[in-house]
Amino acid sequence: MIICNINEFLNIINSNSKKLMCVDVGKNKTGLAFSDPNRKFSLASTVIKKSGLELMNELRRKVIEYDVAGIIIGLPLNDDNTPNKKCQSIKDITKNLDFIFNTNKIDLPIYYW
Repeated sequence: MIICNINEFLNIINSNSKKLMCVDVGKNKTGLAFSDPNRKFSLASTVIKKSGLELMNELRRKVIEYDVAGIIIGLPLNDDNTPNKKCQSIKDITKNLDFIFNTNKIDLPIYYW
C-alpha cells in the first residue's frame, strides 16, 4: 500500500522490529539499501540491473529474504524542490510493485522520500 503521510507510515512499521528497504530507481539500474532491525542506520546492499517484471520479482524476493517491514522509494527533485521528470516513471514502477505485492498477499507500506 502506498502511503502519503509519514506519520501513518511510521505507525505501521513501528509495530514490529523488521528492516526497511530503501530503493533508488535509476535509468538502467536500481540500488537497494537495508536498515538494521532497529532502524538506526542503513547500508547499501546491491544493484539490480533488471527492469520491468524481472525487477518487480527481484524486489519481491529481496523483501522476503530480508524480512522487510516497509519500503522507502526515492523521488528525484530539481534544485528548486519540484518533481523531476523521472518522478512519474518511478511512481508508475511503484504502483506496479504494489500490485505485485498485493497479488502475492504481501502487505507492505511504501513511502516516497
